[in-house]
Amino acid sequence: MDDRETTLQLATVLGVTVSASELDPLFEIAPELIEWSINSAADARGVLRTSAWTRDHARAAAVIARVAPELTSVRERLLDDGDFEGLGLASRGAGAATLRWWTLAGDGAAMADRARTAWPEHAAAIDRLLAAAGGASTCAAAGLESGAHSRQTIYARLRDPAAAIRVLELAGVPTSQPASLFWKGICGLEPGGRDWPQVWVGHSHGRGGGWKFYYFARGDELRRTDAVLLDAVRATPVLARACEVVGGPCIQLIGLTIRPSEDPAFTVYLARR
Repeated sequence: MDDRETTLQLATVLGVTVSASELDPLFEIAPELIEWSINSAADARGVLRTSAWTRDHARAAAVIARVAPELTSVRERLLDDGDFEGLGLASRGAGAATLRWWTLAGDGAAMADRARTAWPEHAAAIDRLLAAAGGASTCAAAGLESGAHSRQTIYARLRDPAAAIRVLELAGVPTSQPASLFWKGICGLEPGGRDWPQVWVGHSHGRGGGWKFYYFARGDELRRTDAVLLDAVRATPVLARACEVVGGPCIQLIGLTIRPSEDPAFTVYLARR
């Protein structure tokens, strides 16, 4: 199967409707990677979220100008044109799909400056996050979602356990079984734990805003198998079936979302090797 057909099969497995025309913009930007993130059926942020990553910024600009012109101005203010940008589609069991967009940072401090300029209302929160993470150079990416689920997100690298602890304190993350599984079981945040893997944090503002922590299985020399990672996040049979559709090993990232008045929730990110 190609990535478009895989997306349609995942939609069927997850019980969401995705049309071929909705996917067209993602495949028009000459993507080098297609990634699928999967949430629970009750998650308002989207059950199946498909993202396409490209370095062809001219093609991406043309597609966004046509399908989401309201994003053009903020894209131009945020874009790091030397690295990847992503275009995504968040599909839900009910309600319209929404577009998502990201830019990865080549220079973290420069990205932080662009984010403060683009989102002055979030400048103080951006500064607090980056200070806890270890400075402006830790800024890793910026992203947004359009439409009824409008949301803006700044991402930072957590380069060591101390940075993770500072950000956890900043976010006020409570103790919970999912948090313990993520930090101790997957990332090794404990005395004598494993070598520290690549870990990011995202702080979102807007509908569905909150904190999200990401473990990168991609590139981790000590990576567990898909089966072990699925067990760690207490995967449902539907999620296990989605992994079968993509074909293993396919787990690229594990995300842990912390939002006010909600239980912590895992997100699993899939892609072909």
